[in-house]
Amino acid sequence: MIAQQAGAAAHRFTGRDARRAVIAFVLMTVGLTAILAIDIAPSQGALAVGDVAVGDIRAPRTTSYESAILTAEAVQQARLGVEPQYDFTAAQANALASQQALGLGRLVAPVDAAFAAAIGEEERQALLQTVIPELSDASRSVLVGVLLERWAAIRDEAGRVLDSLLRSELRDTQVADVRASLAGRMGGDLDEGERALAAELIAPLVVPNSSFSRQLTSQAEDRAAAERDESLDTENRIPPGTG
Repeated sequence: MIAQQAGAAAHRFTGRDARRAVIAFVLMTVGLTAILAIDIAPSQGALAVGDVAVGDIRAPRTTSYESAILTAEAVQQARLGVEPQYDFTAAQANALASQQALGLGRLVAPVDAAFAAAIGEEERQALLQTVIPELSDASRSVLVGVLLERWAAIRDEAGRVLDSLLRSELRDTQVADVRASLAGRMGGDLDEGERALAAELIAPLVVPNSSFSRQLTSQAEDRAAAERDESLDTENRIPPGTG
């Protein structure tokens, strides 16, 4: 009986045992916390340009900075996006249209004179064979056989198309295509031969009123680059009190 009581006393959980358990728990918690807090990533050491990192290199915090290279690329893209600039002005176009209208008047003056002269039909046709040497054989045939009222219609429609073309912008790169399409631009009641004759009359007078300008293009490129640079500066600016 005495031996059983001694064994029971030896296995009784006392306050001393409780204190030991608490101390052991605290020490274990501290130890685990210390272990988990250790950065287990391999140390990179001091890396130089060209060194190969043995692991991921993480920034201590998320941030941004202005890249001079990317900024320069964006500004250059703005320059490249500028369309070629031309020197067209309405005043210049109107002056050229008036000048070329006078040129057309001088060109057809011999034809007008042939129809105005009090001469026979055969003599008139002989005169018409010699005027405006640049005409093709087909157009020459139309001119020689045309009546006065038809000639007036041809001349007036040619003048209308010429004036319309030269009072709007006509770039130097467009002249060849416009000259090739002149007959199709003739309206009124002209037949195919009369349209072709009218087109031949004004073709040499169709000249550009707008040419590519290297100076204006450079100025536009500079403006686009400056605006892009300013917009990037505004985007990257840190508001007061947030830095």
